[in-house]
Amino acid sequence: MNVFDCLIVGGGPAGCSAAITLAQRGLKVALFEAKTYPHHKVCGEFLSPECTPILDTLGMTAALNDLHPITIDTICLTAPDGATWQTALPGALGLSRYALDHALAKQAAVLGVDVREAT
Repeated sequence: MNVFDCLIVGGGPAGCSAAITLAQRGLKVALFEAKTYPHHKVCGEFLSPECTPILDTLGMTAALNDLHPITIDTICLTAPDGATWQTALPGALGLSRYALDHALAKQAAVLGVDVREAT
């Protein structure tokens, strides 16, 4: 019989991040994901600059670099009349959930999390 300190349902960014954090602290964790990795997820695929230090603490720096995220450093808004407004952004990232979720799940598994897919 498997005994875990924590069971996490949902293997998206929040669930994987929680699993990684708990595993880093020595807890035995099982992560349950309904689908198999990698899988497509409809979302904005935007990581604000505040995400980078969080991903660093999860041990994701090298994996994130290997995924070649797009740096988003400018925003341009267009009004219905065609007028535009443009300004700089402090280095957000564009990265597909297909790639991000899979990388996070792999990191969790490396740290000993029992990742259970298609459950």
